[in-house]
Amino acid sequence: MESISKEQIAILLDYQNIEIEADNINAVLSSLPEKIDALDHKLSIVEQEIKEKEEALEALKKVYREDESDVQMNLSLAQKSDEKLMAVKTNKEYQATLKEIEKLKLANSKIEDKMLENLDRIEESEKGIEEKRRAFSKLKDEIQVEKSVIEQTTVDKKGELANLDERKMIVSAKIEPELLDRYSKLRNQLNGAAVAVVRDAVCYGCHMNIPPQMYNELHQTDTLKFCPHCYRILYVNDSEESQETDNNE
Repeated sequence: MESISKEQIAILLDYQNIEIEADNINAVLSSLPEKIDALDHKLSIVEQEIKEKEEALEALKKVYREDESDVQMNLSLAQKSDEKLMAVKTNKEYQATLKEIEKLKLANSKIEDKMLENLDRIEESEKGIEEKRRAFSKLKDEIQVEKSVIEQTTVDKKGELANLDERKMIVSAKIEPELLDRYSKLRNQLNGAAVAVVRDAVCYGCHMNIPPQMYNELHQTDTLKFCPHCYRILYVNDSEESQETDNNE
């Protein structure tokens, strides 16, 4: 079985830590556009609410204008009826004209009551829209601040990623090509860590027990060994286990 020095394991672990750190940064970077979309959506909801309120207000004002027009028309008709009273020649015509005037006045009274109700609704709606606009303006400012933070985070994380790429190139040059190739294939297959520590005969990659003989060989020989369960490259930390033994004693 191939040999592997503790130095190569240490370098490989350093390389793996760099890749894991880069994965975490890429995960953060990939989540940022979604956060920006969520902020934009939050703003668009309030914007849509304002638009709907403005449309409802315009509908109220339209009804008010129509009622106002009806009142003016009825007033004009009533005026004509008043003039007609001066020209009627019979009592029957006089009474009919009076009823016509009364009917127009009653109609106007109902319309004016409705207009007063609509005026209250218009005033209330205008206040609601103004409050919504203030809330929108405040939210817009808050979101802009959040976006600025996200943009700065993006810049910072990309900078960290560039530094990690440089470190990765330096460290990879110290790893034997065949070992690096095996590691890379394993990492792609496992979609995560390809090197795992063994403590008390337990692989900390899959938390399964490895055979006792393999565990002993990991301590006694410099051979490349793989977990029989998850196939990760295994190593032991002798100084860590010695410390645990001392502590137990």
